[in-house]
Amino acid sequence: MELLLDEVQQEYDDDDANWRNEEQDLIAEKERIQKAADALHEEYNNLKNLMTRSTDEQVQAYVERLDRANEKLEQSQMDMLKVQAKLDKTDESLQIALKTLEEIKPRPDVDVLAYKADASIVSVEGNVAYLDIGSRDHVYAGLTFSVYNKNVPIPKDGKGKAEIEVFQVSPNASAARILTSSKKNAIVPEDIVANLIWDTDASNTFVVSGTFDFDGDGTADGADIPLFVEALLQ
Repeated sequence: MELLLDEVQQEYDDDDANWRNEEQDLIAEKERIQKAADALHEEYNNLKNLMTRSTDEQVQAYVERLDRANEKLEQSQMDMLKVQAKLDKTDESLQIALKTLEEIKPRPDVDVLAYKADASIVSVEGNVAYLDIGSRDHVYAGLTFSVYNKNVPIPKDGKGKAEIEVFQVSPNASAARILTSSKKNAIVPEDIVANLIWDTDASNTFVVSGTFDFDGDGTADGADIPLFVEALLQ
């Protein structure tokens, strides 16, 4: 698409330059014709003034010259109309080209931030993949990622070639078990991973409500809940 856009842009730039040159030529021609018309109009007025002071024979000669000057003036005006028509057509063609270019330009993708890699695969050992992000990036056990081939854009549907789940986290790295993968397109180092609803720049807050029986004695635990929560987090 970028190559097509570049070709269209270059074609538009070339056409625009040609149209601009042709427009300048047409404007110059219009000015030349206008000057000629002004000169003829001045001569027309001079002949008209002189005619009132001339003899009958001179009047006749001047009348003929006046007619010829009038014909030239009409022709000049006609030429000016043709030049203006060409200018109008050039401008119309330019507007059509601009509209066509605008229609084929790719629109900004409002979801582009969601389709970015969160981390990379550092290594793969058996059924475990190691990532280059850890608890400092708010990674936690149970977080899942989709795996994508490196140097390939993440598809709009978010579907990856494999799925992994983090089970061990250190400050700068984490280990994830491979949930699904393909032998034909296996996970390899430098593959990218992403979770389209998780953000490395934000931490998650979890709220738990209700009654709980942590020790399995059949009764709800109350005062001991903080101890159980602390043990769970550890």
